[in-house]
Amino acid sequence: MKLPRTPIIIGVIVTGVVILGFILLSRNTTPSSTVSTTQQSTGVIATDIRYPALFETNLYYYDNSTAELTTFDIVTETVTRRLPISTLPGTVFTWSATGSAVLLIDEQQTRRINLTDGSAAALPFGVHFPIWKATGDRILYQFFRENLTQNTIAIADSDGTNFTAVLDSPSQFDQLWWGNKEQYAIVYDGGSNPPQYQRLLISSKQLVPLGPGSGGGRFSPSGSLFLANGIDDNTVFVANIETGTIQPISTPTLVTKSVWDSNESFLAYTTTNTLIRVSAISGAEEDLASSITLADDEYILGLAEQSLVVSNGTAVRVLRQ
Repeated sequence: MKLPRTPIIIGVIVTGVVILGFILLSRNTTPSSTVSTTQQSTGVIATDIRYPALFETNLYYYDNSTAELTTFDIVTETVTRRLPISTLPGTVFTWSATGSAVLLIDEQQTRRINLTDGSAAALPFGVHFPIWKATGDRILYQFFRENLTQNTIAIADSDGTNFTAVLDSPSQFDQLWWGNKEQYAIVYDGGSNPPQYQRLLISSKQLVPLGPGSGGGRFSPSGSLFLANGIDDNTVFVANIETGTIQPISTPTLVTKSVWDSNESFLAYTTTNTLIRVSAISGAEEDLASSITLADDEYILGLAEQSLVVSNGTAVRVLRQ
């Protein structure tokens, strides 16, 4: 099983009838115990988009056809906000979990756009791969020197002010994550042998090895646990961000589609077209719905009440109960 390496993962949206029942049945039940609640797909709700993100019941994305930052309410199925914005080809969008702002990263600069009034602030030159603190007021990022011989991980306000250096490193990291536990972050170094996840202890400015893996990951809502891809295709591990202890979870049927649904469990899609809930503590599994068909490059954005929201990076589809 692998988590998406970045929000850029794309695929083809397939509409139609799906079966989605949130009746929690143990995967250890007898063969006659199945999930039979019929679900209907509302089909594609957004197309020609970039970088969709789901926070609670709000879907955020860039509408490529109209050049607008867009907010869509999953429950009412209405667009609640459109904000025209100019971008360069290849611009990357990183949304604040509070829904208040977005970072636009292109080859020339990084900008923070306030989604309420459209105001913009240009961040200093050299800011790369910024990620949001869960509260939406600060960012963690890599800062490259002009000669590219030194990489600094730093923290700043979301407009780039109040800069604080956390760690200097001779190498560039492939990915960064920052959860609700603001004194801890995760970095991924795909160039090490083997590729390695590490804990960044912000207060003591130290890197501590966490475990080998293949990139990609997600913090739990509380920020206490981190779900990461193992080296093996069917293995993930859950790391306690404060202690550094890890819990390997291996299931032959798991595939590349998963998302946290609570602080102690995550949803995953299997090769048997079943949606399951997996305990991040014990690895125990429960069937949630069967006969779901997701395209190979679709991934799960999350749950919005009783709706499963999936995307391929250029379109979004909702599976309703």
